[in-house]
Amino acid sequence: MMLPDSSASRYSKRRRLLPLYPISSPQTVVFGAPIDAPALAAGTEPTEAQVDELHARYTAAVVDLYEKHKADAGYGPEETLKIV
Repeated sequence: MMLPDSSASRYSKRRRLLPLYPISSPQTVVFGAPIDAPALAAGTEPTEAQVDELHARYTAAVVDLYEKHKADAGYGPEETLKIV
C-alpha cells in the first residue's frame, strides 16, 4: 500500500523519533467465562459487601485462568500469581 507523500513523511519522522517502538515480545492472552454480577435497581449504589463479593469472585477467576494457562505463557509450575 502506498501512502500519500505527506503521510509517508510523517510516518518516517515518527519512526526516527521512536526507533525502538514497538518492541516485539511474545504475549499470551486468554479469556475466561463472564462473571455474573447482580443487577441493581436504577439509581442505587452497590453495598461494600456486594463489591467485596464480586471482587473476590473476579480475583479467584483471574488466579484460576493463570493457573490453567501459565505453562502456555512460559511460566513454570512453581510460579504463582500475586494480586496486591
